[in-house]
Amino acid sequence: MSVGTLQHKHAHGVVKSISRDQREFSFIANRLEVDRDSEVVVPSGLDITEFQANPVLLAFHDHLKPIGRVTSLTLRMVDGIPSWVGVGRLDPPGTSDDSDKAHRQVQSGSLNGISIGFLGVEASPRAVLPGQNGLTHTKTRLMEISLVSVPSCANCLVLEKTLAKEPVMNHCACNSEIDWAALARTASNKVEVDVSKDDVRRVINHLMPVFREGLTAGLKVQAQLAAHAAMCRMTGRLD
Repeated sequence: MSVGTLQHKHAHGVVKSISRDQREFSFIANRLEVDRDSEVVVPSGLDITEFQANPVLLAFHDHLKPIGRVTSLTLRMVDGIPSWVGVGRLDPPGTSDDSDKAHRQVQSGSLNGISIGFLGVEASPRAVLPGQNGLTHTKTRLMEISLVSVPSCANCLVLEKTLAKEPVMNHCACNSEIDWAALARTASNKVEVDVSKDDVRRVINHLMPVFREGLTAGLKVQAQLAAHAAMCRMTGRLD
């Protein structure tokens, strides 16, 4: 699809249950990977400003079927991959038939996907991940998030059903085949990662070579992403 067209991308998640009192669940809305359309939506290029002004949760991208709200949406590392992690809360019982129906369907497992609707701002035909044949969406604007039944982003997961706490990032396991240089040439924003002091100490020895390589090529973002790749090859935790 062309830039400026409203598009939908689905993030797969299997929800076995949802809390009856809070009706909350957490999910991954977008992450750095090839989706089933063979495209990549770069997480660091997803602008959520407009969405945050009215973070309504929809059913099947139908603006006539609001069923709740997205109470949290943050860019984090999950399994070493930049991901937008969100928390959804369905409306209280009796608010609407659509919300109550969605709650029952989530519980039964028939409604188990998360999908984002976004406007493309900038895109490149250059592939940045193995197996990618479609566009790389480097800048996008998030417009809405929906519960859906058919996913297209097969590796994104709903993380928690009852949400006792924030989802915990697992051990870093970045894909060593990612073309970081190509991604740097098509992306304009850096990926920010929260790390501990020990993580910083361990990664210092990895930083200088990749920064020199990136800066020599005149690609500041390449250096940042290459440093991120080096960090993700470490065995330590990033949570």
